[in-house]
Amino acid sequence: MKKRILKFNLAILLLSILFGMFIFQVEQYSRDKVTDFFRYTDSYSPVKKTKKLKK
Repeated sequence: MKKRILKFNLAILLLSILFGMFIFQVEQYSRDKVTDFFRYTDSYSPVKKTKKLKK
């Protein structure tokens, strides 16, 4: 009985670690995509100050 519970807990731990690694990779990928997007667009770049349009 205890071995089955231990195996179940180890499986949950392994799955949670793999899921955390997957989420981290997706976050890194999306962050790289956002920085690439801002690097190639001058109109809305967080690095450069945007000029305010006068109405």
